Amino acid sequence: MRWIAQAITAFPVDGPGNYYTQLKILRADGAVTWTVVDRWARWGLGYTIPQPFAWSSDGRYLYFTNRPVPDGCGVFVNGSDLHKISLSDGSVTQVAPPLGLWLSLSPDERTLAYRGWGDRGLVLRDLVTGTEREAKWRPEQDYAAGHILWAPDGSAIVLTLAVRPCSAGRW
Repeated sequence: MRWIAQAITAFPVDGPGNYYTQLKILRADGAVTWTVVDRWARWGLGYTIPQPFAWSSDGRYLYFTNRPVPDGCGVFVNGSDLHKISLSDGSVTQVAPPLGLWLSLSPDERTLAYRGWGDRGLVLRDLVTGTEREAKWRPEQDYAAGHILWAPDGSAIVLTLAVRPCSAGRW
């Protein structure tokens, strides 16, 4: 069975106001459509949009996130929270609450790596127990981290660090 994830975001043409977001999952043959997100929200200093994140390895779920689009310097942003949609009945389960600005799901879908809010470093969150392990950054450095990638066997992680990315001309 083939599925299509469709995300739509529409903005006002006359400046700030409300914006519209929608996330639908459609079976390719047209027999089933799940409308997961269908809302108007206030558009101000940044906004959030639903975004497909990954298909489950068994093909039974679609993971999605509510991706923040921050006002200002947002170097690495691909999501903040994680949800999964059951393709059999359209039900939505929250897998992780809003945690940071860059998320990466392990190949076995049991661990979420993310760059935490504020001074948190790289965090590995067990999605079954909720326990976390954290690798801290050096506090005297101004880092932005993202593009977290897992090795195919889940044994290693690589990420990109940008030093002082929002401090133009101060190297």
